[in-house]
Order: sequence, then structure tokens, then C-alpha cells
Amino acid sequence: MSQADAAPITGNYEFAPVKSAGIIGPQSPTATRRSLLAGMAFAPIAFAGSTSSRAASPSKWKEISARYRAAQAEWDQFLERVYNPAVDRLIALAPPPPSYFTITARNGKANEYWYDRTDPDAWTNNGSPLIAEKAKAQADSWRRWEITHARARREIGMDTIEAEDTRRSQHIDRLRNELIATRISSPAEMLEKLELVWGDGDDPEPHKEELFRDFRSLAGRL
Repeated sequence: MSQADAAPITGNYEFAPVKSAGIIGPQSPTATRRSLLAGMAFAPIAFAGSTSSRAASPSKWKEISARYRAAQAEWDQFLERVYNPAVDRLIALAPPPPSYFTITARNGKANEYWYDRTDPDAWTNNGSPLIAEKAKAQADSWRRWEITHARARREIGMDTIEAEDTRRSQHIDRLRNELIATRISSPAEMLEKLELVWGDGDDPEPHKEELFRDFRSLAGRL
């Protein structure tokens, strides 16, 4: 017999979380970002009444921004009405088995044995008969689940739903990049661009040139 005794075995499983398209806005603000936004808060007073032929056409920024926000809203609705309900139904039709089992050894230490779908028999040949037995039962459960899960995906049409989700996500990314590359024409648009660049917690470094270009444009209007 192994070092493990026959203490109660517990388990849990992990599955794809509900998705959210998100919105433009700060989620992980940094000190640098806060200082930039604080400084820009006074920009409308400094720039009031000034104009410049170097600024972008206001309609271009507003037009792309409107399309971006509309795409975000449509994606939110798609996630709420189609994608997330499909995931919920998929889990209901094919609830995944526990991802691990726990065995408490004689010394009182609880050890977790996780199932690896890329190596389903990782624990089935363990030197401990108890571990091997539980691992085999776990692997058998996951093999049955794979069959049930594939059948449920076909019934729901999950491949089509996921493809549509990817299409919408990529469309929003393209609009976001197009918007970041568009020249701003006012401090208000500069603030919106800063929110867009930092709002998702992304690294602003790839957009440094666009941001400095827009800051120089605004500075030239003083």
C-alpha cells in the first residue's frame, strides 16, 4: 500500500468564463496615466477658441469613434444574448468532470492530482495503487466527457458562434487601431484617445508616436 490512505477525495473543475466585451475606460490606471489625464483636464480652457489647419477634420474622428462604440455595443449584445447563453447551455449539456482529485496522506498533507488533457494517463501508472485507481477513474470520466462535449457543441452550433465572436472581436480591434491612428482635433478627443490607449491595460509604447504627434499638434495651437 502507498503512503496515501483512503481519506476523502475532493475535486473541482475549471471551464471557460463568461466573456465581456468591455468598454472604453480605465481599468488599471498608472501614476503616469493619471498625471497625463489630470493635466489634460485643463486643456479645454487653454485651447478654447483656437483653430489650426494641421488638426484633423472633426468629422473623421467622430465618425470612426461612433463606429467603434457601435461595434462595442453590438458585441456586448452578442455576448449577452448569444455567446454566454451558448456557453451556459454547453456546460449544462456536458458538465466537465473534476479537473483534479485530492488524497490526504498519512502525515496529513493533502496532495492534488490534476488531470492533463494533453497527457491523460499521467497518473494512471503511479506507484501508489490508490492514486493510480483514482487517476484511471478520472481519465475515464474525461474521455466520456470529450464525446459528450463534442456532441453538445454540434447541437448548439458552437463552432459558428465562436467564429462570429472572433469576427466581431477582430473588427473591433481594427476599428480601435484605426481610431488610434486618426489625428485628433480637440483636447476632448485627446482625452478619449488616452482612455482608448490605456483603458484596457495595454502597453501604450506601440502608440507613442501617434500620441506625441497629437500632443505636438495641440501644443502648436497655444
